[in-house]
Amino acid sequence: MNKQRHYIEVCRYKNIVYLRTLKCASTFFYWNFVKNLEWEETAWSDIDWARDHVFSHILEPVQRRHKAVAERLAMHGLCEQYLQDENLQQCLEHSLILDQHSESYSTRYGTACTRIDWIPLQPSHQLNVQLTEALLAHNSVTGVAWDQSFAHTGEDNKKQVEQQLAKIWNQALYQGRLLEWQENHLQADLELYADIVKCVNLQGHTWAEISWLRNK
Repeated sequence: MNKQRHYIEVCRYKNIVYLRTLKCASTFFYWNFVKNLEWEETAWSDIDWARDHVFSHILEPVQRRHKAVAERLAMHGLCEQYLQDENLQQCLEHSLILDQHSESYSTRYGTACTRIDWIPLQPSHQLNVQLTEALLAHNSVTGVAWDQSFAHTGEDNKKQVEQQLAKIWNQALYQGRLLEWQENHLQADLELYADIVKCVNLQGHTWAEISWLRNK
């Protein structure tokens, strides 16, 4: 947990620490915290796990994998080629890690995964904002005027790639064609996510009632 993870973007306000978890609404929240609210950009090694309230957002691991692979293809202008090229689709069928976007939660954060106050992402952007505001209010941060220009909606062809990746993955899962190492690589993340979903109380009114850490 104390490794020097220099590649992780971290920002703080007093003892509230946000970890930027890629493909988990991080563009919107990180740049709102840093540019809009002027939180201090800091380092993983500066986190005091005994005193700081460390939080981040989390997406279902397989869904995040699809979004991450699509993101990398979009970065290289390969979305249209992927949608038309069955060979490329087959090549990426078993690909899990192409860059930091698809790095697993357990690889990225190690044993700290169980100490992060995770906010499980919901289909509604507004609900994600409300959950985040509840956590901030728990730390006496209220009245945030969010800059919606930081929202990263994604291009249509990238969304089509995500859908195709999900279709191929689900077919392989249904037919028992997922490779053992694929399932093993995601197992820790899937167990973490299941624990979070089981423990978080989305019907709570305050963060003390909502937080998965306080309910597990």
